[in-house]
Amino acid sequence: MKKAFILALAVVSVSAFVGCDDKTERRYKIHKDVPDLLFRELGKKDDGNASVTELVIVNSETKKAINKINLLDYTLQGDPPAGDTLDIELIDVNFDGYKDIRIFDCYNGNWNKHYLYFVWDKSKNEYVPDTTGLRELGLPVFDEEKQLVSSMQRGSATDHEYYTHKYIKGVLTVIEEKSENAVWFKEGVTDKQLAAIVPALSQYPSYTFMYHTVKKLNQNTSKMETVEAKYQLYIPNEWKLIGEYDANSNIGKKLEKLKG
Repeated sequence: MKKAFILALAVVSVSAFVGCDDKTERRYKIHKDVPDLLFRELGKKDDGNASVTELVIVNSETKKAINKINLLDYTLQGDPPAGDTLDIELIDVNFDGYKDIRIFDCYNGNWNKHYLYFVWDKSKNEYVPDTTGLRELGLPVFDEEKQLVSSMQRGSATDHEYYTHKYIKGVLTVIEEKSENAVWFKEGVTDKQLAAIVPALSQYPSYTFMYHTVKKLNQNTSKMETVEAKYQLYIPNEWKLIGEYDANSNIGKKLEKLKG
């Protein structure tokens, strides 16, 4: 009677934690010196709905699991990643020649995506969670040829920051930052006042000023330094650039005094 009870528990345990569908194993080649790896997705089925909660990675030659990753330890909200199968990308995110894992987790706000990152550790022959802060980046893009990572942040429909990152002594470091921000002028500043500074404005019933800056890392001082700052004048309907004015020019300095 006792054996039957133990067997029943085992059956319940296995059936409650199964592959989500028939396509739960995928084979990947991450490096010429590493045997093919089998990625097995495990999860739970509840009322016919499947969710992946664990990724098991198996060495195809030894048949041994080298990773058992509980995804819920890393997702943004502690929930299973979106979808009934994992959206996995193999990307060399740290440019060491080995393919790392990026898994789509969920949408983070109305423009950004949240990802999980696991990087190949050559000394351990297994994947480990990324510790360089990749998951904090907005819409990152990896350029394996140039060994650079690009990302962005969005403050509003008109305010954006664009970053270029480089690994310096193993630390993911911003080496360039570009920003664009809508310019708002002080209350009471009139179109006539602005046209006196920028005569081209008299030709357009509507316009938008943007403030554009470029900062680059000075590796001698480890500080970001502004190398470009200018006002850009656009026609909103066509979003056509019709003028640029260096922030240190006479026009730029006059516009600066009127900024809100």
